[in-house]
Amino acid sequence: SAYVIGAKGVGKSAFITSFLRQYRNTSNRGVGISSYKETSLEVWQIPLSDEASLYDTPGTGIDNSFTGISGHPKEIDIYEPLVERKVDVAENGSLFIGLLARIDPINVNSKKKISFHCYFPKKVELKAITPKNDMNALFVKYIQKKAMKPFYEKLEKGSDFDVFDFELEANGPRDIGIAGLGWVTFKGSVGDVYRITVPKNIGVYASRAKIDK
Repeated sequence: SAYVIGAKGVGKSAFITSFLRQYRNTSNRGVGISSYKETSLEVWQIPLSDEASLYDTPGTGIDNSFTGISGHPKEIDIYEPLVERKVDVAENGSLFIGLLARIDPINVNSKKKISFHCYFPKKVELKAITPKNDMNALFVKYIQKKAMKPFYEKLEKGSDFDVFDFELEANGPRDIGIAGLGWVTFKGSVGDVYRITVPKNIGVYASRAKIDK
């Protein structure tokens, strides 16, 4: 048997729906909802044969993800494939990701601009901010004026955010991702430093690129 397991809102049901469009039941059992054995957990059970099934399980919670925040902005919910958007950001400038997060290239080995290939829900506004003396104050000003979407009412001041610095340890295409929101892909160099600002308790990561650009 196979089990579809993952966090809420990551596309498990969309995967199952796509699978069912091409599905042909050759077993002697029907598709249905039932409690998984020895638990009270209700799951979709889709026969793959007389002996095996595909189980679609309820989504699990993720405490460090945007989608796990109670009352999170509806603009971050994903109902269709993410479409790449390219945004060029100057060193010491910033990429504002709505008013939920930002990414600042703070040391990029003398490159004039960094091209971020951005994968976020289309209703999340993206904006390249030219370098200012106090980028933190500018970000808070945007938040107070609700100058971009989405915004989250509980984010009001700089102390509502955590800041992480990532120093790249390899050359080539890299990703910086924000749990439950999306990610950017860019070409990096060893020693480049990127600063990521996110709400407290939201997870971030840096890794090899999922999509080579």
